[in-house]
Amino acid sequence: VRHADGRGEIVSDVVLSQLEEHSAYGGVVPEIAARAHVEALDTLVEEALEQAGVTPADVDAVAATSGPGLIGGLYWRGASRRGVEVGMLLGFATWLYTLLLPAMTMAGWVDAAWVQHGPF
Repeated sequence: VRHADGRGEIVSDVVLSQLEEHSAYGGVVPEIAARAHVEALDTLVEEALEQAGVTPADVDAVAATSGPGLIGGLYWRGASRRGVEVGMLLGFATWLYTLLLPAMTMAGWVDAAWVQHGPF
């Protein structure tokens, strides 16, 4: 929630553990994890809204990821230390570009054309 004075506050924090579903396999099974996410999502959203004391109409923004962060490591048998390093570097570059760049633009350190049109 954004307060009138500009302070932000987290009003709900709901977590679902899948430890029981995966414990028999000794690790995460992507297919089981994906199915459990689909089955639990509606309930988790309802619980988060109730915990926050709001309705869906009160929500202005939602944040989500586009896929599991470790998907390459789960499926790529040729994964190596170098691949992890490259992935971390690309992830950091993406973070820098999407989160830090707008703040640097607002501060006047970077031309606004980068945010509007991209670097290329």
